Amino acid sequence: MVTARVFLRPDSAIEMRVNGHADFADLGRDPVCAGASVLAMTIAQCIDLMAKAGSLDDVKIKIGNGNIRVVAKPKEDAIKEAMDFFHVAAIGFQLLQESYPEHVKLILLEPADEDEESGDADSE
Repeated sequence: MVTARVFLRPDSAIEMRVNGHADFADLGRDPVCAGASVLAMTIAQCIDLMAKAGSLDDVKIKIGNGNIRVVAKPKEDAIKEAMDFFHVAAIGFQLLQESYPEHVKLILLEPADEDEESGDADSE
């Protein structure tokens, strides 16, 4: 199952973690996984562009096999833009979850576990 988590961290950063595989079809031929991957990579690209534009105080993007973690701490004048990007990605994951509830799970605004918060995606 693909699990997407979007939450605000105690340090005011916004974080999205996407983990797992949909197991809807064979690896490499799974349209549900492909959809989830496109959503995750899109948020990573949007946040990377914000970082390059100087709109973030901090950014972390970690991509591994079946895992992605995007953390953005926007500057005060860029909070709405960053929140909009994460919101659009969350809507995409919500649509995937509604269509494939046994393969995709979205968790919104759930704080990270203490041990998870400092963790990274698997291989970089």
